[in-house]
Amino acid sequence: MKDSTRTPIQSHVVVYQQNGFTTCKTKIDDRDRVEVVNPDGFPIHETLDGLGIGRSPLRDSWGITDIMEIQERHKVVKCLMDSPELCRWLSSVTPTDRRDIPYNHDGFMYTYNPAHEHNAFWKQVHTFLGFSKEYADAEGRIATLRKTLAQSLPLEACERKMADHIAEDVTRITFVEGVAEFEAGTGGDGFYLEPINHSAFGYRKYSFALSCARDIKVSEWFTSKWNPLRWIGVGKLAEKRAEKRKERAMSDAYKPLEMQSAPQVLMGELNAGIQRVLRSINLPDIMEQRVAKVHVRFTYGEKGLCAWIYAIEPIVEVGPARFESSDYGGYSHVNKSKMDEATLEIDRQITKQKAAQYAHLLRARIVEREKEFFDTWRDIRSPNTDQTCRWFALETMYNDIECKQVYKDLKKHRTFFYNHISRLAEVARVVERLQARAEQLDSALCVPEVLSNGHVVEFEKLMPVHLLAHDKPQKLVPIGRLPAINGDLIGLFGSHGGGKTVTTIAVPIATWMAQSGLPVFAELLRANVKEVIGTAFIEKGEGSTCEMLVEKLARIAKRSKTCDGSKMIVILDELGGGTQEDAGFTLGLDMLRTLKSRNVSTLFSSQILSLGMRVQEDLGAKCFSLDHNHSLRPGIRGGGIDDLRKRTGFDQHTVVK
Repeated sequence: MKDSTRTPIQSHVVVYQQNGFTTCKTKIDDRDRVEVVNPDGFPIHETLDGLGIGRSPLRDSWGITDIMEIQERHKVVKCLMDSPELCRWLSSVTPTDRRDIPYNHDGFMYTYNPAHEHNAFWKQVHTFLGFSKEYADAEGRIATLRKTLAQSLPLEACERKMADHIAEDVTRITFVEGVAEFEAGTGGDGFYLEPINHSAFGYRKYSFALSCARDIKVSEWFTSKWNPLRWIGVGKLAEKRAEKRKERAMSDAYKPLEMQSAPQVLMGELNAGIQRVLRSINLPDIMEQRVAKVHVRFTYGEKGLCAWIYAIEPIVEVGPARFESSDYGGYSHVNKSKMDEATLEIDRQITKQKAAQYAHLLRARIVEREKEFFDTWRDIRSPNTDQTCRWFALETMYNDIECKQVYKDLKKHRTFFYNHISRLAEVARVVERLQARAEQLDSALCVPEVLSNGHVVEFEKLMPVHLLAHDKPQKLVPIGRLPAINGDLIGLFGSHGGGKTVTTIAVPIATWMAQSGLPVFAELLRANVKEVIGTAFIEKGEGSTCEMLVEKLARIAKRSKTCDGSKMIVILDELGGGTQEDAGFTLGLDMLRTLKSRNVSTLFSSQILSLGMRVQEDLGAKCFSLDHNHSLRPGIRGGGIDDLRKRTGFDQHTVVK
């Protein structure tokens, strides 16, 4: 295809990040996952579904303890929340196959049409760089990705050179078909085959002008249902005008591509190929007549040059017929004309008859030697035609000596880009869904602060989003501020239905989401990394409530023996419930004393007021009461059964002394 001076196109070396750089790590070791003790009472999966992110491809990478990964994820989330345009663009990106370097010729001509400033891939690269320019000098994964892509831009010019090089061959790709007649015979130099005539038609298959013409279309605004001009028919008129422009452009583009005859080099190679076929059956030896006319149909296209010999007719020469009275000199001009016409007709008929006889005999002899001879398309070698008209696989050209290095670098670059943009796109979709949920709930949405050390769990106006998983979720009320749980015991007492269970569930849910690199539904959330979340919620199930509760407490106590207290948070709901108050008091006191001694941050709720008073005095617990409006205030308050009877109307329908 190219001459002997074949020099590789100079590529651009892109320096990629090492050490497993990723925009969101998805392969998580089990040792780096948050351990949940008693996960049956921890509704994290239902919560994610209620928030609309339960089916995210990133779901399996959430709930981790790798502080570096968590903090890097939060940087990414903050960038996306601070840059809504970047977030919207990423969430709408549907990256094409990472092997989007075109592998068919139409795609090649469209992708590398010089009328386009950038092809589809580089357009995405430039768009990302444009939306992320405010992070050019920042830190974090988005900034790192941006820097890598910015220094890779010279590779686009290398790709353009590669495309121009290959386009020289693509635009020469030709399709030709037609019929040809040859005279075959034997002479002084032996067997020969000479062309008599041929009729051919074809076209050059590709051009950038044709690609441009195919790309003509009406602006989407004209066809949009929101365009008022469309309502009065202007949109339809614009469509018709665009179609007319396209027709004219296509017609103009087709004209220089049309071919009205086969290239001379093709006819020469067709002649040589047919000769080889005829010699293979020893045609000169089986022809009674020394001359025959060979009829051939041929095509040149994607499979190369192919020919079909569909007929061989012997050329029969018959001596002129002669009437006995032809020498009579007295015939009038009219009779002589009649005699000449009759002579010609006799010659024609005899020639026709003998030709048919010889053709039938010749065909039988040929078929005897090769049964499918007249029914076979044959491949004809055409190396010279291929030099100017060849059909070739694009991948072959990409791997040619001139393009191989650029092609290799482009594939690596596209894989890098799509791997990271795909992950960022998934993160952006999650962020958008959470932002939409926060707007629906009229809730704050913050990027949590997760610390590498310390001993703290702190929040303000935390929204109990786990309630969204209910079939008919009630209006959510944010949970007021509690003191930071710095290895302390925080107790919740008070009104039935006041939100104690809601609060105790909301805290570990928010902690788990924060350690997933997700934003949380609160004005503030601050915590050190927790490796273990222990939960003890009373659930309906087999066995007694007391038995289930004690089993869960035992598992938590056992795990706390081997865990650094600062890396564990425990949530105990209705502690001491499900049994007599004295037994519940003792059980709760023993459990809280154990957790306090091991410096485990603990949030618990209970209806046993004496338990709250005791742990306040002996263990320094901080206790709060919640009323039915979910309001928090310091101190211990009973369940408010009298208030509950009034609110529910119980006293109106019962006999009260």
